[in-house]
Amino acid sequence: MSDTEKRTRLFKGLGATAATLLFVGILVLVALIVQRHPLRKDLTEAGEFTLTEQTQKIMASLTGDVDALAFFQEGQDQIARVKDLLETYRYYSKRFSYRFIDPVREPDITRRYQVRFGGTIVLTRGDRWQTVSETNEEGITNGLIKLLSEKEKTLYFLAGHGEKS
Repeated sequence: MSDTEKRTRLFKGLGATAATLLFVGILVLVALIVQRHPLRKDLTEAGEFTLTEQTQKIMASLTGDVDALAFFQEGQDQIARVKDLLETYRYYSKRFSYRFIDPVREPDITRRYQVRFGGTIVLTRGDRWQTVSETNEEGITNGLIKLLSEKEKTLYFLAGHGEKS
């Protein structure tokens, strides 16, 4: 084999190696971009994995961290559905997080939030918390609205006009 043929093979080999390294580098770059900016598309007809516009606005307006504590006993049927829903909430705001708590294994936390039934979600923000018994979007969003409301409620009582106590 002549020197010219050897050089030609060497350059072809180096070119193939460089092309392979470039291709792998592009794949790594795309993977990093996708990991930091995930794209999520709901392809179901009913939009099962998309939150309503109102809920999306609430999630976008979160100024503080909100943690959802889902009290479910291990093996409950609803866990997968609720996890998907909470993951959808987390997708719309990095200030939203969640974790599942087994009320039997962690009775102290269960007592602290006065949870009486499995399948309850407690939304917490700082030292405030709101209990949600409906584990659907409407229930969780209503709980978020109550939790985020800064307004204090005022109760009035009438007395002295023959009303029952």
